[in-house]
Amino acid sequence: MKRLLSSIVIISLLVAIVILPIKANSCVAENDLSITKTLDFQGEDSDKTAENRLEKFALSPKMKKLMLDRFPDKISSADTIFVKTDFYVQENNGTLSQVTESDYEAAVKEQKQKISENERQVKADIEKAQKSRSFGSMNLDWGDRCFLPAGNRRVIDKGTLKLVFIILSEGKSFFCVGLFQWDTMPKSRYTDAFGLTRNINTTVDGKSENGYFEYKRTFSYLSGDEYATDEKTIEKELGFNDLKLNSDGYGYAYDFELMPDVCMAEYPYTSVVYSDLTGFLCFEGWLNDNASQTDFQLAYAHQKWRITFGGIEFSRPYVRGFSPKFAPAYEQLEKEYIWMK
Repeated sequence: MKRLLSSIVIISLLVAIVILPIKANSCVAENDLSITKTLDFQGEDSDKTAENRLEKFALSPKMKKLMLDRFPDKISSADTIFVKTDFYVQENNGTLSQVTESDYEAAVKEQKQKISENERQVKADIEKAQKSRSFGSMNLDWGDRCFLPAGNRRVIDKGTLKLVFIILSEGKSFFCVGLFQWDTMPKSRYTDAFGLTRNINTTVDGKSENGYFEYKRTFSYLSGDEYATDEKTIEKELGFNDLKLNSDGYGYAYDFELMPDVCMAEYPYTSVVYSDLTGFLCFEGWLNDNASQTDFQLAYAHQKWRITFGGIEFSRPYVRGFSPKFAPAYEQLEKEYIWMK
């Protein structure tokens, strides 16, 4: 009998550990693939600066800069900061598979090495053409760096995508940010979509919803005896009126083009390469009086092949993601987050 009671107590404790909400000042991995961290700053005299607070979270330098440049006051005044990160690597068939952080970093490193090796080979070929003065007759093999003429798909590529969800809270007020970052670009590039949905037991501050995305464009060509390169960051600000809203007004989203790289095999060997695509979507609000918890949903839709449609359609709350009318052409990554006060 004692042994039976002991077993019941142990099982009860295990269940309690699983269902209890995450406590502040703790770092908890919800599963083997996601990284979740919640920190409580109430009553602390230190760590009041936004930069010091974000240093405690494993955000990428680009994501950290976006947050610090745009939301420093919200970060420094928050009582609690919640951050969850998920990692995805593109398989050979184009599917995005969720992986651990270590596997993600290894995939990013491997793909960037391939890109660097290809760039070195192209540069060597151009130098060879310069020495032999065979500009008019020598064609370059850009290898994996360019897209096939038949469409926006690379021969071999491995996109790596990071999704991050952040809640900055103060009492029953919250500021939500969803971020995405392609550390290496995907093999299929058409029109992707990114969205956030909130529960009906929340209210948002009027038209606080906005978004942003940026990417780097590298333009290179042979100019005289030099291979010139010009880099430029392309930015797009998205106000409330630029976002797509679902029919009930609880979901916000935007779509954007993923530009394919363009490379010329003939002189002057011009190339236009796109990289470092990063963006966010945010809104602020509060829990309604009768609510003690709520949930948010983040959705990223990656287009796998070309289709024709009249724009994205964000779904109703609790039916996460985008319209199923074009779902077969898209891979949808959907994440739900529970926030308790």
